[in-house]
Amino acid sequence: MNFRICGRLASAAFVSCLLENSQTLAQNAYITNQGSNTMSVINTETNTVTATVPVGAGPYGVAVTPDDSKVYITNNGSNSVSVIDTATNAVVATILGNLCKSHRPVIVI
Repeated sequence: MNFRICGRLASAAFVSCLLENSQTLAQNAYITNQGSNTMSVINTETNTVTATVPVGAGPYGVAVTPDDSKVYITNNGSNSVSVIDTATNAVVATILGNLCKSHRPVIVI
């Protein structure tokens, strides 16, 4: 599979995964794929894509809960947030809202 990944977004997601706890490294990086409306799960030890999860249109922002149990993906094109369970790599909820389409949505956990 070939995915076009935004360099800055990929770097930011990877670094945020690594910085959560300086004593433990994240097992996975969560990268949005705007062109295919999916999110890729990348194993950081093997640098391989282990899952591709369909999300809303125009996925952009990524946030991971402190306990690594959920990933939140902001979908700029569908004005929504996809909530992904990291144990199953499946969307467990979609939050529809009044996200401003002229700005990139931001999630703070």
